[in-house]
Amino acid sequence: MIQEEDKAAEIALRLDAIAANLLYPSETDEPFEGFYWLIEKTEGALTKEEVRAILDLPDEVPIEERRFDAFFYPVAVPQDWHSEEELELVNQFQEMIFELRKLLRKPQVFVVGGEVEKEVYIVGKVKEHNFWAGLKTKIVET
Repeated sequence: MIQEEDKAAEIALRLDAIAANLLYPSETDEPFEGFYWLIEKTEGALTKEEVRAILDLPDEVPIEERRFDAFFYPVAVPQDWHSEEELELVNQFQEMIFELRKLLRKPQVFVVGGEVEKEVYIVGKVKEHNFWAGLKTKIVET
């Protein structure tokens, strides 16, 4: 188990590097942080109930699952009106998404929290390993 934990910590650091200098835009622009979960589940998708248990959240804390592509659509799809700087940012998000898809099996997005301030967990089972990892950030939605 120690070897898996060492590998998981290494993957979390790799995810930090993949997302370095990127901020997810919302009412506040927040950085991404790599994380890992050493859990027994090795197959299939995570459920909201499993995420609630992993994060040790009370039942009243809302958890919403969002589609991976839909979550990243606003930041990863170039628009005609984007400036060169904005297009560079879109490219950086596309590279991050590409790396996430290479590293994680079927990444999922879970949005956790109240009406305005929420934590976002982009998580998937790490290919060829028995742990889950991803990126987390915060969003403010009004």
